[in-house]
Amino acid sequence: MYTIKQVPEDFYVKEIMDLDLKKSGTYTYFILKKRDWNTFDALKEISKRLNVGIKRFGYGGNKDKKAVTEQYISVWNLDKNSLNKIKIKDIEIKFVGYGDKRISLGDLNCNYFKIVVRNLEKKKELKINKVKNYFDEQRFGVEKKNSMIGKALVKKNFKKVCELCGLNIKGKDYVGSINNIDKKMLKFYVHSFQSELWNKIVKKLKHSYSKIPLLGFLTEFENKEIKDLSKKVLKEERISLKDFIIKQFLGLSMEGGMRDMFVKVDDFKYKYSKDNLNKGKFKVGLEFKLKSGSYATLIVKELSL
Repeated sequence: MYTIKQVPEDFYVKEIMDLDLKKSGTYTYFILKKRDWNTFDALKEISKRLNVGIKRFGYGGNKDKKAVTEQYISVWNLDKNSLNKIKIKDIEIKFVGYGDKRISLGDLNCNYFKIVVRNLEKKKELKINKVKNYFDEQRFGVEKKNSMIGKALVKKNFKKVCELCGLNIKGKDYVGSINNIDKKMLKFYVHSFQSELWNKIVKKLKHSYSKIPLLGFLTEFENKEIKDLSKKVLKEERISLKDFIIKQFLGLSMEGGMRDMFVKVDDFKYKYSKDNLNKGKFKVGLEFKLKSGSYATLIVKELSL
């Protein structure tokens, strides 16, 4: 069985983004290079060192923990000299410039990946052009905890949310306790549940389509097969589209959206060599680009190494 992420350096990802850089601006842009940190925890530590609120930071997507990653970050109203003073183990900060726009989800052009797959018995010719655009396991967390929290939020089972998040509850004020969680994390939990539903629908489809709905309270169906399967999945989960209206938390209601059923794999390259960490085995270095929001680990699975 192949091995990925045997060491963090085996999984490298770098964001590709066009920024409108200026000599001055409301936002300061920097590249966050990190090793063995997830994006949210890294920014929490940086905000703590700077003594500024984490809400002032913007970024285009979450990056894996067990990896070496480079991503663009915006921070509101902060001078570059403050950034240069920060020293955190396994984190590097490189000032890029200033601008007037916060970096948000969807701003990326794509991600460049360089992955080492280890513990291979033999070499084989590799070719790949596209894959089904599933959300992969890391989206859902260990034992699908992220999507479980998201489902509990959608079903308004706030007691269960508190239990899953290990929150201290005062006087059965579940909503008040949940409000202590960062809003980006709450959104991530609901997105995780939406992602799980999307995967379930796509796995059941008999035909291929350009885009498949990410379910939300404004979702409308133009295709009968997709509509019927979506309704079936919602029934299995004992929820409705209206349940994605979550009035108890500002900004947590999800309208829904669309996701490409397939994702193109660009500039694919590979090279085999001896595996220095696993005696008598081979390793293969993979390089490719993927659209933002798609999972490189799916490429490794599709190659059937």
